[in-house]
Amino acid sequence: MNKLWPISGGIHPPQNKQQTQNKPIIRLPTPECFYLSLFQDRGAQLGEPLQPLVTTGAQVKKGQLIAESKNNKNNHAVPLHAPTSGVIGAITQRPLNHPSGNLGAHLELISDGLDQWCPLTPNAEPFKLEKTTLLTLIQKAGICGMGGAGFPTAAKLATPFPIHTLIINGTECEPYITADDCLMQEEADDIISGALLCAHLLGASKIQIAIEDNKPLAIKNIYKALPKNTAPHIELTTLPTIYPSGGSKQLVQILTGQQVPSGQQAASLGLMIINVATVRAVWRAVRWGEPLIERATTFTGNALKQQNNVWVKIGTPVNFLLNQLGWDKNNNGLLILGGPLMGFNLNAHAALGKTSNCVIAASTDEMPAPPMEAPCIRCGQCDSVCPAQLLPQQLFWYAKNQDFNRLKNHNLFDCIECGACSYVCPSAIPLVQYYRHAKAEIRTLEFKKTKADQARTRFEAHQTRVQQAEIEKNAKRQARQTANTTIQAQLKQAAPTPSETTQKEQPTQDIEAKLNRHKQSAQERLLRLTLQAEEEKIPARKEKLAASIKQAQLRLNEAEQKLAESNAHTQSAKLTQKLQASPHQQAEQALNTLKKQLTITEEKLREAEKTNAPSLSALTLAVQKLQQKIQQATLDLNTLPTTPTQPDAATLAAAEQALARLAAKKQQSPEEKQQALKESIEKRIQQLHLRISTSDADKIPILNESLAALEARLKELER
Repeated sequence: MNKLWPISGGIHPPQNKQQTQNKPIIRLPTPECFYLSLFQDRGAQLGEPLQPLVTTGAQVKKGQLIAESKNNKNNHAVPLHAPTSGVIGAITQRPLNHPSGNLGAHLELISDGLDQWCPLTPNAEPFKLEKTTLLTLIQKAGICGMGGAGFPTAAKLATPFPIHTLIINGTECEPYITADDCLMQEEADDIISGALLCAHLLGASKIQIAIEDNKPLAIKNIYKALPKNTAPHIELTTLPTIYPSGGSKQLVQILTGQQVPSGQQAASLGLMIINVATVRAVWRAVRWGEPLIERATTFTGNALKQQNNVWVKIGTPVNFLLNQLGWDKNNNGLLILGGPLMGFNLNAHAALGKTSNCVIAASTDEMPAPPMEAPCIRCGQCDSVCPAQLLPQQLFWYAKNQDFNRLKNHNLFDCIECGACSYVCPSAIPLVQYYRHAKAEIRTLEFKKTKADQARTRFEAHQTRVQQAEIEKNAKRQARQTANTTIQAQLKQAAPTPSETTQKEQPTQDIEAKLNRHKQSAQERLLRLTLQAEEEKIPARKEKLAASIKQAQLRLNEAEQKLAESNAHTQSAKLTQKLQASPHQQAEQALNTLKKQLTITEEKLREAEKTNAPSLSALTLAVQKLQQKIQQATLDLNTLPTTPTQPDAATLAAAEQALARLAAKKQQSPEEKQQALKESIEKRIQQLHLRISTSDADKIPILNESLAALEARLKELER
């Protein structure tokens, strides 16, 4: 006989288990429609809903994965599987099986009546699998705690704490509930196998199975299923019946005499507590590949003609099951999910989930309406029965005044919501309801604070990125300005000798080529963004593209301005070089120009000869004159001095004026350039009229031809 320690407080309410205690677990007909909540049960209601993996109209098989969490940080989420074969319907809003009674998203499954399984993957030797493989199988099977808050079992078994003892909780201490009792009577072998597998995963050297002494058949069958001389060592411990011996911290105290510190779990003491239904589900998942799609649930209460434990498929509507058991709606006073002490009012249209262990359809005589809440008389009975050694009376006042800081300081979250304080309160104060509401408010505030902190962190990170980008942009701008200043300084340096000028031509050409590439890149980017903006339909993106187009236009203008400045400096350098050249160099440049003109004129002459154009004689004469000029220039070239000359002030002034006119011309708009071209053509037409009136007869046809071409060009511009 193992030594047991007493717990603080506790009560002995009427058990009311005889209605269903020793009856076999039965199966009822399959409903036409299942409604599978996309929110997790009970304590895991916070967080994002599961995301469906199937669409409306999809055909699914029993056990097929149909929804899972897309958020890796949602530690309360387990996958959802089809409880039978059928067709996926719509996502509907239905009451949640939760104390709030709020509506939540449910995935509808219309049964085809065939109940066909999807392919399963059994494992003949589960104990030879790696730990990571076992945890993955348990997680993918959608197994969560089936006796409490529904925390994912895989996450629980992956605890970082070293575990030396695994405690299998079969106490089921709350009145009316016998689902675990009957499960231990019928599925003892699977429960023991699951316990051994969990201990293997945890590395525990000892397994302790705890069952209250009001379950003799369960104790007998579990004892028969215990293996002999196995490691880890297995002990079956019978506990005296007291409520709430099944609470995790209370169970640890009874079995070990240790108290779990406030705010911590039993794992911090090297202990792991798992419900009997949960270890059975673990074994079925790993050994046979079955996901968690059904559980044993107690249906009791005098408003039912037949009270029994039932194998309930997850997602089955409560009213369907109640009607199958002869539900007398008119005589039903309270409909409770869970036990009478820790349970809560249930909407008959809700669907049962993985933690739904009991439904009580109590008659009006069995559970009459509670009396009106009276003022607290400070009797202290609630303090004496609290198993968590809290101060329920103080917590009540703080919860009523919404003094959340004091509630946390008085360890509100150590309250297991067992309902013992409400049970003994002579003023009929629903203390647990106050505590639940306060916990929900605190969780909501903390959730909002976490969201606000995350938003502030993201905003600060964004501001840091913006500032860093601005610093980098300023650095790049400064680098461009420095490079531009360097380029301008290089362009302003006049070449003192022809040899040095020749050496500097190549860098200047490189700079111009680079500036041309920048201009071309800016033009291509502007064109690409413009095309994207024309095709974009979303206003926000279109607005963003408009800002990018504006920036691209500014960059193009900047590139064009730099290129113009570079060209101006290049032309200035060339003019300075020309003015400083020696007479021999100037004559050589003039000779090269004459040769180019001769090449062009000869090409025109050949074209005129092919067509017998009127300008044939004029072009022949022009070729002869250019040949004579080239001969004379070649003779004069060797007689000219090679010493560089310094231009006088008047020449430099004229050169600067010419450059200014050229720069101004380049900065003209298209309209201004067209107007200047028109004025130039009109002036040339006037000059031709004057020449025609004074020229010889043989030149008049050529001049008339030029006049006709200019007049045609002028008409084209005036259109």
